[in-house]
Amino acid sequence: MAAQLLWVNFELAGEVSDEEMTEFAEGIAEFPGLRWKIWPFNEERNEEGGIYLFEDEHSVERYRNSEYVETFRNDDRYRNVEIKQFDIRAGLSEITHANDVISGEAVPE
Repeated sequence: MAAQLLWVNFELAGEVSDEEMTEFAEGIAEFPGLRWKIWPFNEERNEEGGIYLFEDEHSVERYRNSEYVETFRNDDRYRNVEIKQFDIRAGLSEITHANDVISGEAVPE
C-alpha cells in the first residue's frame, strides 16, 4: 500500500500548556503506522496544525477516528479545524528530493 499524507489545521482559541502538548506529541509518536509528523504554526494568526506521513490509508483512517482527532473536534480551544488526506505523487516527490522521506529510509527506527 502507498503512503498517505494527512494535513490538519486549526485556530487555537484557548491556552494549551507546553506540558499538555508534549504529552500529546508523545502519544502521537507511538501511533501505529505513523512515520512522522511536522508541527507547523503561525503565531501571528494563532494557527497550528500538523502534517503527517502514514504508512498506508488504513493507518490514516485509524488516526482520523482516534482520540487525538476527537480532541480537535470536541475541545473548544481548537476552532475551524480542517482535516485533509492526500495520496502522494511519488515520481514528482522523488524529483524534489522527498523519496527517502516518503519511503521511510530517512526516518530513524
